Formats: sequence, C-alpha cells, structure tokens
Amino acid sequence: MTTELRPTLKGQAAIDLWLKGRDAWNQWVDQHPKADIDFSGVDFSRYRDCDNIPQNQWPFEGFRFPNGSVNFSEAQFGEGKVSFFGAQFGKGNVSFSGATFKGRVFFIGTVLGDGQYYFHHTDFSDRVIFLGLKNAGAVQGFSFQFASFNGPLQFSAQEPFNCVIDLIGTKITHHVSLAGL
Repeated sequence: MTTELRPTLKGQAAIDLWLKGRDAWNQWVDQHPKADIDFSGVDFSRYRDCDNIPQNQWPFEGFRFPNGSVNFSEAQFGEGKVSFFGAQFGKGNVSFSGATFKGRVFFIGTVLGDGQYYFHHTDFSDRVIFLGLKNAGAVQGFSFQFASFNGPLQFSAQEPFNCVIDLIGTKITHHVSLAGL
C-alpha cells in the first residue's frame, strides 16, 4: 500500500507565490488541489505595497486554497484592512491561532470547507466581519477560544452551522452580532 504525499507550500516559497497575485496563486492551487499551505509566523505587513495585490483586495481577496491544511498561526497582518472577501477554503483545517490583526478584518462571502477553523488566542484590534459565509453547514468546528476582539464583531452565514461557534474565554469589548446563525 502506498501513501500519497501531500505537497506543502510554506515559507519563502509560499510568500513568493502569493506575491505573484491572485491569478498565479489560484492557478497553482488548481494544479495542486490537495496541498497544504503554511504561512505560520509570516509578517504580512512587510508586503503591504505589493504591486500584484491591490490594496483594496489585500491580502487574500478572491484567493482559493487547496483541500489541505491552511496555517496562518502567529501571522501578523499589521495596520490596515485585511480582506478574505470571496476567498475559498478547501477541505482541511484552517488555523489563524495566535495571529495578530491591527486593522479591520473582512471574511465576506467566504466559502468555507468542511474542516475545523481555529482563531485561538487571535488578537483583533478593530472591526471584524464574518458576513454571508458560504457552505457553513459543512464546517466541523469554528473556535475563537481566548481570542480578543477590541472592536465590533459581526458574524453571519448563508446557512446554519452544524457546530457551535466556540467563544470560550473570548474577550469582547464592543458590540457583537451573531444574526443568522
């Protein structure tokens, strides 16, 4: 019996491909549909002036992710808007655990895969909007354990989640809307 090795895109190779922009990234994902992505510890704020990713789409608007694990643990996104508008996550776990966001964060119309989503110990310093999430019924878990929200949190999906949104130990300092869950 042979086991299939899953390719992993990480470190500088992941950053270099991302810096080529959405079209190059999505083409790579189409060619590697079962890959893992590892951006753990990346300081994305260093790349805010990238020519291939317009500021109004920065950093992952419309990007697709393969059917493997996606790791943004301990990543830093710096000052300014962070957009995952229309991004698509495949089948696999997604981790933003320990990530730091110092601007507004938008997961609007984001397509979720059927894995677990972790935002454990994540620091959000401004408004966070998870709005019109798609495929929420397939998600196996969604956790904000011990995350800090220092701005309003809005959370909604186009269909009900089949799991409980875990807010254990979460610090919330502003308005929270969980409409439509």
